Amino acid sequence: MALCKIVSMSVLPNNCLIVVGDILIDSDSEKHIRKLERVSYLFGSLTVNSTSLNNLDSFYAIQAIEYFGNGPVIRITSNKNMKSAKFHTLNNIYTRDGAREALIQDNHKDIFKEHKEKCNLIEPSEKYWVCRARMKFTGGDCGQMVNLTELDLESYSEASFSNIGFLIMACFLVFWFQFN
Repeated sequence: MALCKIVSMSVLPNNCLIVVGDILIDSDSEKHIRKLERVSYLFGSLTVNSTSLNNLDSFYAIQAIEYFGNGPVIRITSNKNMKSAKFHTLNNIYTRDGAREALIQDNHKDIFKEHKEKCNLIEPSEKYWVCRARMKFTGGDCGQMVNLTELDLESYSEASFSNIGFLIMACFLVFWFQFN
């Protein structure tokens, strides 16, 4: 089990299965996206902003996201080439307030074509997945436009866990994996 605390994509190890902290993929860090291919659990938010990515296939192993901060747990914004926004194995999204908000805006016009133009980030093959990972969508690709500023993106890309929080989470995860 490789447990990693994210500082930046450039220094994130290649073998992380669990990532603690907010992930920001932008035009500078997208060259490191393959480092996320083995990640199964994210304890933080995910922002994909202003990239040249066509899809989210590098997240094919992600099964759960837990986010205890404020604002959207997932932000996919200003990705003009992104024609697919799907997490193939994501089946649990936990938030502090249960809001499970996703902000999807200013992406390729066909971003949800494979979902028959409906805002959806998961593969609804199992009925229980839909309940445990359903989301409230905002942003121009899924509803009313949201005014995006640099401050908004920075506020969600800072690490949301203190060192003590990281240690508590690491202990919990080690205990959980030993007994499951």
